[in-house]
Amino acid sequence: MTVIDIYNEFRDKFSEVTVKADEVHILEWDEVDSDLAYAWFESLAKALNLEMARGSPVDIYIPVFKFMHNKYLSGDI
Repeated sequence: MTVIDIYNEFRDKFSEVTVKADEVHILEWDEVDSDLAYAWFESLAKALNLEMARGSPVDIYIPVFKFMHNKYLSGDI
């Protein structure tokens, strides 16, 4: 599985989080493009940090972290 595959799977599975990450990504890169998937994951991290700093309930993001954890364990990241 490639970074693009993980990027697309994430976007399909976590649409609400994707919107937040896209907003952060657009501020830095002007657009969302799968060619910049590697940088998009940095934008995802920033978006999650912003949400947690705002006091959003952490438990709503557990599936996101489990997804990334599973990809890491399977050697896909």
